[in-house]
Amino acid sequence: MRLWTRMAALVLTAAALPCAAAALPARYVDLIRHENYVAAEALADAEIARAEIDVKHKQELLCAALEQRVRVDFFDNHQLVTTRLKTVERALQCRERLGDNVENAARIAWLKARLTSLTLRNRDPKRAAALLAETAPQIRQYRERLGATDYAMAALDLSYAADASNLAEAYAWAQAGADAVNRADALSRMIRVRLLDAACFRLGRLGRFAEAEAAGKAGIEAASQTTGEHSLLHSHMLFDLGQVQYFAHHFADAQATLDREIADDRQLGPPARLDLAVALGVWGNLQRRIGNYDRGRTALIETIAVERSDTTRTLDVASALNNLGTLEAESGHCEAAITPMREALELERQRRGADNPYLVPIIANLGRCEIDTGQIANARADISQALSIAVKTLGESNPEIASIYQDMGEVELAEHNYAAATQRLQHALSLLPADPDTLSDTRIPIERNLARSLHGEHADEAAFEHAVAAETARQRLLQRFAGALDESGGLNLRETQPGGMDQVLALAAAQRNPTWIERAWRLQIGARSLITHLVAARLKAARGSTDPQMQALWEQWKIANAAYAAVLLNVEGGKAKEANLAAPRNALESSERALAGRINGLGGTPTPDLAALRANLPAHSALVGFALSRDDPWAGDRTGVQHDRRQRYYAFRLDASTQPALIDLGDAHELGAAIRGWTASLRDPARAIADVDALGKDVAQRVWQPLDLPGDLRHVFLVPEGELHRVAWLALPLRDGPLVEEGPVPELLDSERDLLAAPGDAPTPRVLLVGAVPPDPSIAAGACGDALHALPGARRELDALRELWNETGAGKAAWLVGGDANKAAVRAAMPQSTTIHFATHAFSDDSDCMHHLLASRSVRLVNSAAPANAPALSGLLLASNAHAAPADRDGVLTASEIAAMRLDGVHAVTLAACDTGTGPVRTDEGVFGLARAFRLAGARNVVMSLWNVDDAATADLMQRMYRARWIEHASATDALATAARATLAARRAGGQSLHPYYWAAFVAAGDWR
Repeated sequence: MRLWTRMAALVLTAAALPCAAAALPARYVDLIRHENYVAAEALADAEIARAEIDVKHKQELLCAALEQRVRVDFFDNHQLVTTRLKTVERALQCRERLGDNVENAARIAWLKARLTSLTLRNRDPKRAAALLAETAPQIRQYRERLGATDYAMAALDLSYAADASNLAEAYAWAQAGADAVNRADALSRMIRVRLLDAACFRLGRLGRFAEAEAAGKAGIEAASQTTGEHSLLHSHMLFDLGQVQYFAHHFADAQATLDREIADDRQLGPPARLDLAVALGVWGNLQRRIGNYDRGRTALIETIAVERSDTTRTLDVASALNNLGTLEAESGHCEAAITPMREALELERQRRGADNPYLVPIIANLGRCEIDTGQIANARADISQALSIAVKTLGESNPEIASIYQDMGEVELAEHNYAAATQRLQHALSLLPADPDTLSDTRIPIERNLARSLHGEHADEAAFEHAVAAETARQRLLQRFAGALDESGGLNLRETQPGGMDQVLALAAAQRNPTWIERAWRLQIGARSLITHLVAARLKAARGSTDPQMQALWEQWKIANAAYAAVLLNVEGGKAKEANLAAPRNALESSERALAGRINGLGGTPTPDLAALRANLPAHSALVGFALSRDDPWAGDRTGVQHDRRQRYYAFRLDASTQPALIDLGDAHELGAAIRGWTASLRDPARAIADVDALGKDVAQRVWQPLDLPGDLRHVFLVPEGELHRVAWLALPLRDGPLVEEGPVPELLDSERDLLAAPGDAPTPRVLLVGAVPPDPSIAAGACGDALHALPGARRELDALRELWNETGAGKAAWLVGGDANKAAVRAAMPQSTTIHFATHAFSDDSDCMHHLLASRSVRLVNSAAPANAPALSGLLLASNAHAAPADRDGVLTASEIAAMRLDGVHAVTLAACDTGTGPVRTDEGVFGLARAFRLAGARNVVMSLWNVDDAATADLMQRMYRARWIEHASATDALATAARATLAARRAGGQSLHPYYWAAFVAAGDWR
């Protein structure tokens, strides 16, 4: 259920009424068309003054002059409601003195229609309802005598008044008014635009979103032709279109429309201040819906402050208060939500009365908070009241009521009344449009809760189908909307849409039904890296486009991307204030949305079935896809925000001969703690090997042994999730030794889809060797120890690799070493290469080295200024160059800059530096760091490290890896495993420490060939 924030009417078609002269003279029309209301009001006041001194014709002239002022005020919504009321009441008194005749009766009815609307705006709903009942039949009676424009004005006023009690009546008045002014004169056009605006609004309330958007766009075009593109009327039309797009769940379109209106309002200045506040209110609500709670809260608080200070008209403060309360509730703060919701409820009752449809979303939101806080009896009473009002005012079949029935279903679920819940939820589902993409984020929780209620009735087969439907609808929604949002917005949207994946996993794992397992795995594949795939497809299309407009948008994005990265580093380094981030972040997101809007239908490739995956498995190999979901999928959670809810891991398994399997790996907290404990021991070369081995065996017992893999495997393809991205698979202890010596070669994939990727072209190989960057003398030892000093092994490593490449006879390697490894030179050389090897310092958001390494470039991290879903702050440290362009001087090549590059021809990247495989991990999207940036840029395979690598040991391991790759022609993962085994054997033979710190830090992900 939704709270609509502006008045409405409806529109269009049919023949206009016969009409004599225009109701307003041309001099008024011209001033109003230019939105010079002050001058128009002054002109009307002057005519009133002149009429008052005309002794002979005073009464007739005064009435006519007062009515002209009423017409002017009709267009100026910024006038005080009380001022407009006084003018109307004075005009009424004037007319009533003229006697009883048909003309006066028509004028009085017209003025009462205006009085009805203003009375409701002045928070007197009872009097407004009485006036509506009295005036409506009179306006119908005097329709022709009033003329087209006055009749249309009256119809709009009566539509607004009827909206509080009878939506059907409000619609009828709006339609009738629209029919009356289908004319070409300027006054009719201005009224027509307002009726198009009302049409957009009213159609939206009726759930007819396609028609509503069409009316809104027509109104925008008409407003641009009537008052111009940068006018209050045009801005108002943008608002209502954006609001309808928001309620239709076309979030990307809504954001673009509202961004445009907000920009116009800021340009228009003080006259648009209140319109700006209302627009920010809807924009803030939009941010809430896509999970950007901080921005949404800021916008809504600003809206409420401006609307409370309003002295010119009665604004809908209740709407903003309700939206703020909803935001607090959805972000897990129901206690903070109650106060603004209750204030909104009281304001709305004062404004429109006790039984108006605008109360419905407020009461329903209160009920939802009461469910969340265990006040089930109160929730039942409130939601029942909301449902009663909604049915009475919106009609029993209105799709908006579906969400209220869904809330009633949640009340029944909270009391374990599963059969009653199923009945409520099935009715809710029946109210939704047949099109599965319309109101999809209302459909998703209904389907999810149906799965809950049916599971409670032990009808798991039906529950499974509804859980699948919820997850399918979620993925369709994300494909449609996230693809048109910037990356941050897409990630936020994903995190606020719970879907049904956790229910599907729980049911399929419990029943062990092969058909259910296959369907569950296909859904998991569809969910996997969904936003990453959309972003990668977008970047690839933009990089390769020959369309001039696309190229211009791409250049704008690259400039905004680089600017944001530079400011973020300055903010983190204490060189700039955090407030400085807002403008470049907004510019980056806006430019990315512009790119997305130009590119349609990307990232929606069909999900492969298990037969296709099995057919692409090499001989003697298996595929394991991990999944992470809520521990209890049967608990209520409307928003998808986890609120410290426990999670659990699952693993899908597929091999050449057995049925696909789904294994429940247990509590995610316990498994994560085991992985973190083992990883901490791996990062510490002084830790006793017995301790390391014991911790590793605990991880193996939790992760590896339950997979029950066939004994003849040579390779196992792994799709990690969550903390499993941190696992050093080669070092995993098995019964007789580490996996690298006793088990199949692990090959990491970003997604199961990677198994189906076509082999890359085989162009002439070109190797780029980068590193041995001279250290800054100001570097001090810290968390990274020797990693902060010069890397003598890096130069030896690069020299050895150059000689090894020469052995192949495939030409000379490109060589950017020492001071030559500056940012500009490296960026120019990377797209020309097929293999790139970095032997230099690196940093990531969660790297131990980060603070110290950035200090080496006079950048010190003082806080985390970037928002949660902003691009990860990670990168490579290259040679500084005081003579380079400003963006290249410090030599910091960030992940966001790498992602913007065109590296489609790069087959392999090795990041032989500390922590290059680390970064923030997001469920189903993987690690946000350097490896992801290279993959987004088009690189097919990335070798990266999981901890601060030893300089000398890394140099030896890299030589062995490339010998296997270049000389023995091994695959990327086989080459890495071969190098790790050889390094371990050499250390064993030389009596050196066998601690995995020295030989197991690296993993390879992507194309394994």
